[in-house]
Amino acid sequence: MVEYTSNEPPSSDPQRAEPPIPQSYKLYRSEELFGGSRIVCIEHAGSLYKLQITSRGKLILQK
Repeated sequence: MVEYTSNEPPSSDPQRAEPPIPQSYKLYRSEELFGGSRIVCIEHAGSLYKLQITSRGKLILQK
């Protein structure tokens, strides 16, 4: 997990430029979240969700 503060400089790489996020938000890099897997499960409000990386590198969230 990466926590950002408002005084951090933006990324110098335009491909990886990150939009500013409020200090109260937590940022999880997909590499941290997936840990080499292509699917993770998230439990929210008693329901189970599946977050998947597609073959094209996009994310899909399914209930």
